[in-house]
Amino acid sequence: MTVSADEAVVSGGDDVSFTVVVQGPDNYTAACPTPLQLLVEDDSSLRVYAGTAPSGPSSPCGDVALTGAQRAVYTAVWPVDPSLPSGTYVAHLVLGDQPDYVVQLQLGLPTTLCHS
Repeated sequence: MTVSADEAVVSGGDDVSFTVVVQGPDNYTAACPTPLQLLVEDDSSLRVYAGTAPSGPSSPCGDVALTGAQRAVYTAVWPVDPSLPSGTYVAHLVLGDQPDYVVQLQLGLPTTLCHS
């Protein structure tokens, strides 16, 4: 299973798309009708977003059995709240009974200290 985000540095108001690809052979169970969960936390582990992604033709749910040549693709979107402060955020992608996958993102530019 591979997980990716379309951006690593984001701005408030952006939509960040996450893609989870499962390549066969693999067997797993993913809840219907929303097999993929997306949970986003700030650097103090405060949850700032929770959402799900629906199943579709290439994103099956239920008891899934992929052969060697098959793959399933799931996509979830985080609509970044423009009022969130800059900082590091962590996205947890949960596909049924599979282990959590974690993607770290930077919202806004990192703060730096200047010394004279």
